[in-house]
Amino acid sequence: TVCSSDLFILCFFLSVVSLAVGQLEAISGILQPQSKGCPSYMSKNCEAVNGKCGWRAPSRDYKIYRWNYCGYTRGDVRCYCGHCWIRKCPTNKCCDLIKGRCSETSPGLGYRPLF
Repeated sequence: TVCSSDLFILCFFLSVVSLAVGQLEAISGILQPQSKGCPSYMSKNCEAVNGKCGWRAPSRDYKIYRWNYCGYTRGDVRCYCGHCWIRKCPTNKCCDLIKGRCSETSPGLGYRPLF
């Protein structure tokens, strides 16, 4: 009958489309770096210098410490999970006491430079 062949074509088309979308999502997940953070065994060197691991800076207050510093090497295999980012200016107890913020640019209204 005509109705059953139309239904078959529709089901076949939807199956092909869903398979293609699934494959594209799988490929994009492989090609794009994940931003879920690094395991502790891969980020310990960065954490030793009070840094944070990631492919992008956590905020404008961070600068690059070392490219591809978060990772490990075993033989000829090198695995990376990000770069190491450190604060542009160190924390200061005086600044923390008055609830200030160390930043190269004003973080917003109500903030004024001390020096």
